[in-house]
Amino acid sequence: PRLKPPYPVESGLYGCPTVINNIETLANVPWIIENGANAYRQIGTSNSYGTKLISVSGCVNKTGVFEINLGYPLSDFIKNECGGVKDNRELKGVFVGGTSVNILRGSEIDNIKIDYDSLKSVGSSLGSAGMIVLDDSCKMLDVAMNVANFYLHESCGQCPQCREGTLWLKKVLQRLMNVGGSEGDVDLVISICDEIEKHTICSFGDAMVLPIRSIFSKFREEIIEEICNKNA
Repeated sequence: PRLKPPYPVESGLYGCPTVINNIETLANVPWIIENGANAYRQIGTSNSYGTKLISVSGCVNKTGVFEINLGYPLSDFIKNECGGVKDNRELKGVFVGGTSVNILRGSEIDNIKIDYDSLKSVGSSLGSAGMIVLDDSCKMLDVAMNVANFYLHESCGQCPQCREGTLWLKKVLQRLMNVGGSEGDVDLVISICDEIEKHTICSFGDAMVLPIRSIFSKFREEIIEEICNKNA
């Protein structure tokens, strides 16, 4: 990582113009040269062709990195390649593209395929393909706090919306975890996310907003019950 400009297309690897800097993309080049672009397009779907490396962590029996053809059903991938949800627990949620994308509820994935169009149609993204699988033992408020801590630590601090927004979110989440809150606090978290989104120089702030807002939207009732019970 370095300050830009110069941009990689002008001065990249060894000071030479570098159009591609993704290792996974470069790894596909020899196969395409040897077998041809048309052969590569036969793998996957019409708009998402080729293979994809999926890095899986979380509540599954088999974690690791798997290479699959794009278009592979998500539920089959978790069941077959990942050996299913650990301890036969219920699938609660999946971050298919890492924590910079909207979470999917376990009940949403039956007809979803691991490709760009399918995930976009349900408001998520393939992102970095760093899949995180959550089972029904995971408390979503804890998950949101974990995400907030990561983005607070990684924020460069240049943009006030990101710098202050991530800190504010952490403080609100910490309060909800420690002393509880009300339904209005759920709306507060979502409103903070709305104020951060599209107001930063880079997309880091947006990346932080997507997982937290989707957690509080899709698991709203669970979070309300948890924080209200702390007041009882």
